[in-house]
Amino acid sequence: MSFSAPSLIQCYFDSMAADWDTWNRYSPAKLQAFVTLSGLRPGMRVLDAGCGTGPLFPAILEYNPKELVGVDFSLQMLRRAGQKCRDPRLRLVQKDILEFSESGFDCAFLCGVYPHFPDKQALAAQICKLLSPGGRFLVAHGESAASLNKRLRLAAVRSISTHLSRARQEARLWKPFFNVDLWADTDSLYIFSGTRRPDPVCAPFPAPNSV
Repeated sequence: MSFSAPSLIQCYFDSMAADWDTWNRYSPAKLQAFVTLSGLRPGMRVLDAGCGTGPLFPAILEYNPKELVGVDFSLQMLRRAGQKCRDPRLRLVQKDILEFSESGFDCAFLCGVYPHFPDKQALAAQICKLLSPGGRFLVAHGESAASLNKRLRLAAVRSISTHLSRARQEARLWKPFFNVDLWADTDSLYIFSGTRRPDPVCAPFPAPNSV
């Protein structure tokens, strides 16, 4: 499956930004659980890929990261995120995460966005490139795969979403790049996470002075 143009999904999220936090609410405790399970530690450079309106920002910032970079291709989502969170450690970037080339991150979050990437293994390879050796990623949703798939069949989002398999099955797509050591798929949690392999098949981005 492929989406016809980035503008399709971008326009959808731009149109939803103003009311997104009303319709999509995570409990603070669940967001804190996501961050705790990621293995985040103070002083890390953190990437929130597909950050949307920034629901994870407060929980991440509690860990005092060196820097938090939120990347999203929806300008309206980013504007909303910037209004909600003003912190000198936070930087917002309007970009498709698959085209983002800033590397050296210690931890990458993909919260509530995973079904919107048609090519999951291409996403895994890209996150691998963005992370430093030993860096961790975490894919997370606040509901089960079955519940999420039911919502994604609605007409409004069906054209910009893909079916989500069980967490352990999806995690297999990431194993060429990561040592996946955590997965769960319960009624209230969908998550898998791992550490960048020392010998991943992805090639890192070239250093700026090498091209």
